[in-house]
Order: sequence, then C-alpha cells, then structure tokens
Amino acid sequence: MFSLYGIVNTCSCIFFGKLSDYLGRRLLVFAIGALSHMIIFGLLLIIWKPPLDENRIEIFVIMFICFGIGDSIFITELYATLAVFYGEMRPIEAFACLRVFHASSMAIGFIAQVYFPFSIQILYLIIVLSLSIITLIYEQYSIISLDTGKTIMSMQKQNKNTVEMETEVEGHAPLMTLSNTA
Repeated sequence: MFSLYGIVNTCSCIFFGKLSDYLGRRLLVFAIGALSHMIIFGLLLIIWKPPLDENRIEIFVIMFICFGIGDSIFITELYATLAVFYGEMRPIEAFACLRVFHASSMAIGFIAQVYFPFSIQILYLIIVLSLSIITLIYEQYSIISLDTGKTIMSMQKQNKNTVEMETEVEGHAPLMTLSNTA
C-alpha cells in the first residue's frame, strides 16, 4: 500500500506541477488538493468503523490514491508559493519554518490521537482544511496574489496606469505627414 502511495505521489507531483505552470492559477490546484482530502475524510467518517475489516482493500486503495494526490498537490504548491514570496529574500529561512511547522503539527497530531476520538480528529481536519482554503481564497483576491507574489493594490495601480496610458495614446490625433496633406 505504501508503494502505491509513493507512486501516486510522485506522478501527481509531476502532473500537478506542470498543470499549475500551465494554468497559472495556484488556487485552483489547491482546491483540487482540498477536494482529494475531503474525499478521504468523508470515507473515513462514513465507511471506516472501529472493528477494521481488512478484506475491504478497495477502501485502502482509494484512500491511499486520494491521499497521495492531495499530499503531492499541497507540497508542490506550498513550495512554489514559498519560492514566489521568498525567492529573492530569504528562501532558506522560509523552507526551514515550513518544515518546523510541519513536524510540530505532526507531533501534536500524534499526541492528540490518544485524547480525542477518531471522529473528532477527522472533523477537526475538515474544519482546518476548510478554513485554510477560505484563507487562501481571501488572500488571493484581497491581499496578495499566490501566482505572482504582488499585492493586489500594486496590481490595481499597474492596471490603472496601463489603462491611462492606452487612453492617452488613443486620444491623440494621428500624425500628419507630407503625403497626408497633399
């Protein structure tokens, strides 16, 4: 099963990395990853029951495939987003902070599994994933572009200057030459 996860993760990293470059929209690719994880969480809440039935291997296959796709999307897009935001300034510190937060979150998850029931843990993951996607949508359209790393204000100012320059050029009369006057 873990080899299936590795194969799907590797192929998905390549595919969704190229898809993100082709589309130019990281938010859409993040949404695909969130959908993949939501499928896993739904399967875990609805189908998974405490006495584990090991004969139903199709559940494990679907979960490993969806988890491999979702994980590869999030890792690829997070690294690309960090490179856009911190590529010029301090990329080493940004990637180090990402790894520290990733490792500490996993440690908290391993500790919390002892104290909380499985369904509460899955509901928590659904809530956190939903809040993360809402935050990414807000950030993309209100604060800073995930694709270019430019603030929305600077992009609006640049678009306004471009429109003003185009209207100034269109507002002038055509140049007169000697052949036009005759």
